[in-house]
Amino acid sequence: MERIKDKIEAFKALDLKAKLIIVIPYFFSMFFCSRIVELYRLCSGNFVKIIRNIEYLYKTIPHFALTDLLIGIPAGFFIVWYIKWENGLKRKNTRKGVEYGSARWGAEKDIKPFIDPNPFYNVILSKTERLSMSPKMKKFKLNRNKNVIVYGSSGSGKTFSFVKPNLMQMHSSYVITDPKGLV
Repeated sequence: MERIKDKIEAFKALDLKAKLIIVIPYFFSMFFCSRIVELYRLCSGNFVKIIRNIEYLYKTIPHFALTDLLIGIPAGFFIVWYIKWENGLKRKNTRKGVEYGSARWGAEKDIKPFIDPNPFYNVILSKTERLSMSPKMKKFKLNRNKNVIVYGSSGSGKTFSFVKPNLMQMHSSYVITDPKGLV
């Protein structure tokens, strides 16, 4: 109940333009639904007559009966409310003003849970970063894919800085291709 009171207080605090932006779709939808119910009543529910007389909605002045309003107003309100509710469900969970530019470089504490205490059971990724080759980590959420692919232009040091140091550890099975055949 307090949530509804909070929303009412927030609505009262808005300026006139913001209030109109919220209220106008409801009034338009209620009016349009009441006109459709009026046309339905006048055509006795005959679908063919409704289609033939569809211009009645925009060419004549409304002559609402109480039943038209009692059906059209809740229907119009529900349609707009449902559309707003659906849009609220699809809203992304973002942090206002922080979405872009909030990334940061990882620190030593970020990679530490992925490193095995025995240095010979790790894949060497860089001078300071390693990845454990254990098939199952102590915590399930720390399990990672153990496959590595190395790209680089010729002469960039792939063999010298990555392949040879990891081969010297001999802790896994390796499939290595070298088109030049120099390894």
